[in-house]
Amino acid sequence: MLLLAAALLGGCALDNVGLLAARVTSAEGAWVVDVYSAGAYLHTRADDPGLQLGAGRRSYVFDKRGEDELAPGWHYFTVPLPDRPSYARDSRSYGLDTTVARNDLSITLGLRATTVMARVDADDSRFFHLTYLPEQPALTRLEIFESEGELACASCLWPNGSPSQQE
Repeated sequence: MLLLAAALLGGCALDNVGLLAARVTSAEGAWVVDVYSAGAYLHTRADDPGLQLGAGRRSYVFDKRGEDELAPGWHYFTVPLPDRPSYARDSRSYGLDTTVARNDLSITLGLRATTVMARVDADDSRFFHLTYLPEQPALTRLEIFESEGELACASCLWPNGSPSQQE
């Protein structure tokens, strides 16, 4: 009962509209969109469907298709989420959190912390290299390798020759 009262007093949001705040960060090859919510939040994205009652942060990594595709900075009440699947998602929620994805059906009461990398359909393949630190979105780096039916990359090295980003 207390959880329901807190959700109703906190506000509500549906997908990318409502009592939400979002921070868009431009990173190398990627956009990172952090969505903050309080109250009831029904999110129906194909790659992240569910209902949250409480407070939370959902962070999405999208491939960058242009520097002017999204506006970096803070956005309130509407969230600029591209209409395509994310390459990674990190979520932290406090309260009641439900997930209704086809391969993740769950209910959590309390704290839920989840990081999910790109879900790729069985008949699809993707080659990419992602460095993602949810608490430091500006350090995110996404490089996508075109495969055209062939193995895209045997070693997937960064331009400096290392297999991973170095600080």
